[in-house]
Amino acid sequence: MSSSEPSAADQQLLDHAQRHGYTVTAKQLATWRSHGLLPGNIHGGGLGRGKGSTSRPAPESHDLVRGLACHAGPGKRPTKAEPATG
Repeated sequence: MSSSEPSAADQQLLDHAQRHGYTVTAKQLATWRSHGLLPGNIHGGGLGRGKGSTSRPAPESHDLVRGLACHAGPGKRPTKAEPATG
């Protein structure tokens, strides 16, 4: 896997977004994570014999990706969620 290809866990999120009609890129996932809008993937353990390791998306990631994709548009930058006022 080259550094430009998404991880298997990120690919699950990209496929999920696409199934729901959204186009999301691995770069968008990284940006959302850097802004604290999307949790990182959960380490799943080693594959053994030097074959790397696995990870999976956090349980809430699928819904978050759909929500973020819904509000993202070309050229729009994500913003941190504002606290609810009551």
